Amino acid sequence: MGEDLAGKNIRFLLWQSQADRRDWAAKIAKWAGGEISRAEAILRGAPLRQEEAPRLAKGFGITQRQLREKDVLEERGVDILIENVRFLLGSLERGQKGNFARTVGVHPATVSSWLADRQRPERPGLTSICKYFGLPAGTDLRVEPVFLSYSPVGAAARKKWLRDKIERMGQERLNVLFPALVSLLKDE
Repeated sequence: MGEDLAGKNIRFLLWQSQADRRDWAAKIAKWAGGEISRAEAILRGAPLRQEEAPRLAKGFGITQRQLREKDVLEERGVDILIENVRFLLGSLERGQKGNFARTVGVHPATVSSWLADRQRPERPGLTSICKYFGLPAGTDLRVEPVFLSYSPVGAAARKKWLRDKIERMGQERLNVLFPALVSLLKDE
């Protein structure tokens, strides 16, 4: 349990520092003294190694105990629901909030009220939001901090992630992966 909490705390502290999500792994790799692939594993919830915890705690300016055993998100009183709504709706491409509102069956002004925390989505609205963004069934946006997800959430974010990965991919690796991509995407 402590390791899962440490991963959540790490993502929260990075989010709170307003670090660009694309830079999270580089920051963790620098502080933990490891490779980017190891940092990405930590961000996805891999247990911390003994030598990583003190380095990361120092980087964040907290104690190892706070990192491993305290729910920093809860301690700092973050409204998980409002942050989830802002994160998810913020991932929409420009001009898509109206389409989102129509799809989930609310007025566009309601979406604005959610974003401004003047109104909170009720259970049917929460279920519709989860479905729209392709979240697993049963996700409770009131308690699960989706906004701390290291993996892209929602179709637009996933497409952008794929585009970015392909753009940065070297020619040699693209040549190796291209046949598999063609096979996977042949019906699209």
